[in-house]
Amino acid sequence: MALHMSAQAQTTRRGWNLSSSTPRARAARTLARGNARTHGAVGQRRLRALASRQTRRHSDTTSLVAARSSTTSIAQTSSESSDDSGESRSSTEAEAHAHWRNVAILVAGVMLTVNMHRSAFSSVAMVLQKDYAITTSQMGLLHSAQLWGYGAGQIPSGILADKIGGPLILFAGAFMWSVCTAFFPHVASWTNPFISMVILRILFGFFSAVALPATTATTSQVVPLARRATTISLIYASFNMGTVVGMAATPALTVTGGWSKSFELYGSIGMVWSAAALIFLFVTKAGMQKRLPKVNAKANRGSRIQNTWKQLTSMSRGSILQILGLLWSHSVIGFGYFVLLSWVPTFLSSQVGMSSPRMLGLLSAVPFLTTAVLACFVGNIADYLIVKRKWAVSATRRLMMVFSTLGPALGLAMLAMTPTQATFAPLYALIALTVSMGFQAFNYPGFHAYVQDVAGPSGNAGLLLSVTNTGGVIFGAVGNLLTGVMVEKTGTFASVFWSSSALYVLSFFVWCTIMTGEELK
Repeated sequence: MALHMSAQAQTTRRGWNLSSSTPRARAARTLARGNARTHGAVGQRRLRALASRQTRRHSDTTSLVAARSSTTSIAQTSSESSDDSGESRSSTEAEAHAHWRNVAILVAGVMLTVNMHRSAFSSVAMVLQKDYAITTSQMGLLHSAQLWGYGAGQIPSGILADKIGGPLILFAGAFMWSVCTAFFPHVASWTNPFISMVILRILFGFFSAVALPATTATTSQVVPLARRATTISLIYASFNMGTVVGMAATPALTVTGGWSKSFELYGSIGMVWSAAALIFLFVTKAGMQKRLPKVNAKANRGSRIQNTWKQLTSMSRGSILQILGLLWSHSVIGFGYFVLLSWVPTFLSSQVGMSSPRMLGLLSAVPFLTTAVLACFVGNIADYLIVKRKWAVSATRRLMMVFSTLGPALGLAMLAMTPTQATFAPLYALIALTVSMGFQAFNYPGFHAYVQDVAGPSGNAGLLLSVTNTGGVIFGAVGNLLTGVMVEKTGTFASVFWSSSALYVLSFFVWCTIMTGEELK
């Protein structure tokens, strides 16, 4: 037994591994077998136990080394993959933001043209009524016809803008709506001018439906977050300047060369600008999303539909409430904005007694000019509060929305009480209109920036705005139809303005109650 223990201790001290096949190990096993024969069964059992322990120790050591080697390899691979992914993301973001200022300028120009084209029709509405014997109700139908096409194109525009790229969809749509504008005077001379005008107004609305969803997708995809509110506000300042140009210049052009010349001129400007923007886009690839291969798109179509349906059905209650709140807020914005855009010249002419076409155009443009000027400042104020004063983003958006709901409510209530027979009626109406439209500027760093905030990095900002804007378009179309009918029956705009004011007050309470600023889940 003593000899056996001596051999065991010697084997352990020298670190012989009994499970290996080295010469030293074979010698150790031979010595162990000899000792086992010498000391009997007890020694044999003890040696077998020693060999088993050594085997387990060797196995554990080998596994530990292998695990450490595997972990190190995985970590290195993961690190390299992460670095490559990070570099790829950084490269993609750098490419997306490289031309953002140039893209923003082109978008601002396109947004100017769309409102210039819209307001041109509003400016010549009374001339068209006289030339083609169109009643006030029929004129309301023509105003709303543009919104039918506009509403039908909202969601497709948002989906395409998110998938393909906002700038491409916006500039292509701008070219097509410009063609409709330039062609409108020729359609009006056809056999049935009223039906022809309705059809072309629908087409114009359909192609111009890309304006807001594609602009939202563009700023979300291209513009850095720290400059987003300012950029959005400046783009929509240009948007409102289009109304100023259209309402101020169209009556003067109508007096000198006829209303058809203004449409042809505006359409040509839009086609040239949008064509130049498309060329820039294809040269620089700015803001253009990479498309999936067709094979993958077909293979994954079913799974994408299933995932989308799963996301919709599993959406949190808070997210659903926010979407409903956004839908309601945009509906109220659409009702107030489109009614004023379509009927301001008619209101000033028929209710306040403005008879000079040039003066009528200038006064109609002042409220929208105020919106454009204020939009240049309120976006900077919102960014200053967030970046410099460290305000919460949701608190900043809420402050902007307080002004953009209660301000128009006050202005519209003033309009409803316009003393139409007083000598100061034109000045009073101008002040009330300026208040109504001026506070609309707070929508851009408020509502429109909020949509991009809650859409998050999902890339669905364009789709979300197209959904909410559909509500605005429906309310706008209904508002135009109701305005035409109510004015024809009552001879006054007071009931229309009171209704719109009440909607804005309700929108204020909805926003303060529901909108939390949390990203949609």
